[in-house]
Amino acid sequence: MPIAFAPIVLENYDTCRVEEPVRLPEVRKRAHTDPRLEELVSGLDWYLDVATSLALPADEVAKLIEAGRRLLRQAPGFCALVTHIQSLDQRDRADTPASTR
Repeated sequence: MPIAFAPIVLENYDTCRVEEPVRLPEVRKRAHTDPRLEELVSGLDWYLDVATSLALPADEVAKLIEAGRRLLRQAPGFCALVTHIQSLDQRDRADTPASTR
């Protein structure tokens, strides 16, 4: 199981099924007399029919992870955020007595 950024884990689930909402058959019946409801049901049916599986070989996942790391290291905003978080951590350590660490 490849790990992208803790705690995000990428896994393939070929057994995952999208279930239709319990009340949808009843709503479908009412939709024939309400154009707005019919449009909503039609959109929901389309959404439920969209294929949702994503299967990537392990080497492709590794390449994507490395590309993401490179992009983040080069992003000025992300670098500034990391620097800020590190300064907060250093400040917290300086404010914490050694006996409580």
